[in-house]
Amino acid sequence: MPGLAQAQPAAPRRPPVSASAPDTSQAGAVRVYLDCQSSRCDYDFFRDQMRWVNFVRDRLVSDVLLLVTSLRTGSGGSEYTITAIGQSTNRGRADTAVVFVAPNDADDVVRRQLARTFSRLLGPYAARTPLASRLTLNYAAPTTAAASPQSVQDPWNFWVYRVSVNGFGNGEKRQSFVNGFSTISANRVTQSLKVNLSANLGYDQSRFELGDGKTFTTIQRNDGQLAVLRL
Repeated sequence: MPGLAQAQPAAPRRPPVSASAPDTSQAGAVRVYLDCQSSRCDYDFFRDQMRWVNFVRDRLVSDVLLLVTSLRTGSGGSEYTITAIGQSTNRGRADTAVVFVAPNDADDVVRRQLARTFSRLLGPYAARTPLASRLTLNYAAPTTAAASPQSVQDPWNFWVYRVSVNGFGNGEKRQSFVNGFSTISANRVTQSLKVNLSANLGYDQSRFELGDGKTFTTIQRNDGQLAVLRL
């Protein structure tokens, strides 16, 4: 109708972008689509730490699909399975890595573990981009060497002994109960051999005085041994 403006179609919505996330895109960098539903996947952190990667919002234009799934472990921690799936000219290649996270690990520890694992999986793809000449590979050597019988003087020759004894008893004129339990163990752990030896002994005695003046007594003994040898 005359005098009325024609309605315009709404513009397509785009995923929100954090104002704190800088534009880290670089021409020629490997394009990665990250699919991670975990609350510990910090997209802004990954973009800032991995500036040799272009994280894209459309899987169809990516060179690599980075798929992250997580499971709860029996100890209360998490197991992250990360799969890098080649797209476009990289189709047909897939690599997988697993990251285990302890229950009390801070969020910063987890996101740094994930970022390091992402880097290891994406390194081969980035090596075929124009940014390859500006990439370096770092190795963190162990800070201390593991102790060995040759490097440590131990008067007990690396043996650790433990002895435990406990007992309990109660009674009255017509009945009584006595219980005792003891364990002994010997363990030796070195780089080449692990030995675990243990033995236990249990004793239970119950005494009852019957109505006819006779005494009824039961005695139960049990013992066990365990020997484990690991190379």
